[in-house]
Amino acid sequence: MWFVLCLLMRRSFFFQERYDTLKDHALLLSFLVASAYGAIDEVHQQYVPDRTPDAYDAVADSVGALFYVVIFRIANRRKVAVPSSEEI
Repeated sequence: MWFVLCLLMRRSFFFQERYDTLKDHALLLSFLVASAYGAIDEVHQQYVPDRTPDAYDAVADSVGALFYVVIFRIANRRKVAVPSSEEI
């Protein structure tokens, strides 16, 4: 779930047109916001009947977001343009 959350947040940060800083740091910001949301969700569970907060669950949420970051970086690394012979 946090993988998808991170994906959607990166897209929303990247495709907005108002703030260049959000666009420039979309991947990092999406990871940080998704991780923070997972931690806040664990605190929230303390007040929900029949639920308990768990630090390992917060770590798992962050790992899900980190998994998206890694997959995104690997996929984009392959798209790097190779200079043509005219540019060398």
